[in-house]
Amino acid sequence: MQDLKPFIVDPPMGKQEIDHSGSPVGVVRMDARKSYSNAGELLQKYINDSNQEAWDKIKAKIDYTYKNLDLALAPLNTETGFSQEIESRFKKGPKLLFKPNLVNIFCVDPQTHGPDRGNTTCEEWAFVAALMRWFHDKLDINYHEVTADPEKILTASFAGGQEIWAGAKR
Repeated sequence: MQDLKPFIVDPPMGKQEIDHSGSPVGVVRMDARKSYSNAGELLQKYINDSNQEAWDKIKAKIDYTYKNLDLALAPLNTETGFSQEIESRFKKGPKLLFKPNLVNIFCVDPQTHGPDRGNTTCEEWAFVAALMRWFHDKLDINYHEVTADPEKILTASFAGGQEIWAGAKR
């Protein structure tokens, strides 16, 4: 890594310098109730009943998550420069593939629009929405340059692929 200035943190266990010898990570603590908890039920109310209050609560959850993701991702980008790597790859044509943790395809019930029996095994869609928004706003990646296609995600997962880039052209 480049020459990094010492950075001191003051956690409950006492002041200490940040360890720069390992892989860089970005971490933030979020309240799940403010971030994504109950988003499936709110989505159901919005789709089935056009409940504007439910939609406003969903937006608040996404906004909360977005702000917290920035606290983790912005410093990580500053330290690693991953946005330059993404830009370099984008010039070659592929789209950015978001691969949320989809362990089960039954996340949203197609008839009731509420959480389905597998919803607790999947990455919460409100979290993925906030993450996609961060890449859009902070790295200037248009939504049409991003894919979160569940079929492609599941296919890639079953194939054992861990790469973030799909072969689709921009």
